[in-house]
Amino acid sequence: CHTLFGPRFAMLRDEFRCPAIPIKPQAQRVLVNFGGFDAAMQTHHAMLAMADFDALEVDFVAGADNPAWDDMQAMAATRPNWRLHSFVSDFYRLMTEADLFVGAGGGTSWERAAMGLPTICIAVSNNQQANGEVMAASGAHVYLGPREQVSIEQLRQAIGFVAGNQGIRQSLADHSRQLVDGR
Repeated sequence: CHTLFGPRFAMLRDEFRCPAIPIKPQAQRVLVNFGGFDAAMQTHHAMLAMADFDALEVDFVAGADNPAWDDMQAMAATRPNWRLHSFVSDFYRLMTEADLFVGAGGGTSWERAAMGLPTICIAVSNNQQANGEVMAASGAHVYLGPREQVSIEQLRQAIGFVAGNQGIRQSLADHSRQLVDGR
């Protein structure tokens, strides 16, 4: 019997057997997703944190049942570089187009790691905290902590720092790919 434990053996769809995404000098496109429902309204918090980043193109993916949906629609309508999606059939494509991901520490963590997609992670539930801590300790993403402990200002500062720092994004991508190879 041969056991396969740990992120190296994460079971991923075939499309995640892919080359690493290129790391640009400056992040231009951000993908934000905190799960399908996002009862904690972290997508809305991310919008508030990113309100002053006019040069970034941002795709926000959150279900239309999100408690802050109306507020998010109103914010997105005033920013030409923002797209708010209630559903996407090809999340993988959005991931390949992104230079930075902001989101939760659930199952897509392994997909992002296999792609080498630099990530800022916030745990939205207790079962995501250990995952967030382990991946951060491995250098695979920036973990800000459980949602109750992360302010909008802290998220704003993290996004600004990581988006503008190619070296950090490259290091996150390299460590991610070492942790999860997608095979």
